[in-house]
Amino acid sequence: MLLLPLEPPPGLVLLRDPLVDQLIYAAPAPITKDLFFSGHTATLLLLALAVPAGWRRQVLLAGAVAIGALVLVQHAHYTYDVLAAPLFVGLAWWASGAAVERTSFRAKTQP
Repeated sequence: MLLLPLEPPPGLVLLRDPLVDQLIYAAPAPITKDLFFSGHTATLLLLALAVPAGWRRQVLLAGAVAIGALVLVQHAHYTYDVLAAPLFVGLAWWASGAAVERTSFRAKTQP
C-alpha cells in the first residue's frame, strides 16, 4: 500500500464489519487503497484443482470465472486482485505438493 497506493475502484461498495471495525481496525475511514487477492475466486480455483477431472472441475472453474467477474461488476475488488488469485492458487498448490512430497519422503527413509 505504501509503494503503490491505488485509488478505490469507481463505485466501490464499502463493507462495514462491526467486529473488525471495533476490535481490530479502529480508524475513522476504512482502507480502500489496498491490493488483496480475491479469496472467493481463489477458493473455487483451489477446489477445482483438488477434484478429479470431469464435470465437477468444469463447474468449479465456471464458478470461479463467474465469481471473478461478479466481484469486478460489484466493485468489490480491483482487477489486479482477481487476476492475482490464480497466481496465489498456483503457488499454494505447488507449496502443498512440495510439503506432502517431503513428508512422505521422510516417512519412507526413517527406520
